[in-house]
Amino acid sequence: MKRFLSSCAVVVLVGCAGLTAPKTFLQTTNPPSQAWLNSIVEIDLHNVPVADLPRREVFAGLMLVLDDVDGNAVVSLTAPRLTRRQALWKLADKYGLTMTLVETADHPVALRLTSRQARRENRPLN
Repeated sequence: MKRFLSSCAVVVLVGCAGLTAPKTFLQTTNPPSQAWLNSIVEIDLHNVPVADLPRREVFAGLMLVLDDVDGNAVVSLTAPRLTRRQALWKLADKYGLTMTLVETADHPVALRLTSRQARRENRPLN
């Protein structure tokens, strides 16, 4: 059941996919995480299942936690040069996802994806 596709809005931040990510998007005090998120990359993703994003070279090292998001739902994004943070912002905006950094001792970059539709409906998250 694919129900995470939505229109342009972020929980507290509002923006459109063409805009750059706000400075507060996925901020962390962890230096390796900051460096990873701020690295310039080239994005060429076509019909990639959300759960497979960490298997793509551009997001290698990323751990995903999916809350009420169908891991089989596919995403696409092509961009020549942008930071991983900007790429994640564009994916969140385009596909109606809320993204939150979760930092753990064993994995410095863990990203929690939540469907904005689930957030609007105030359903409990796992």
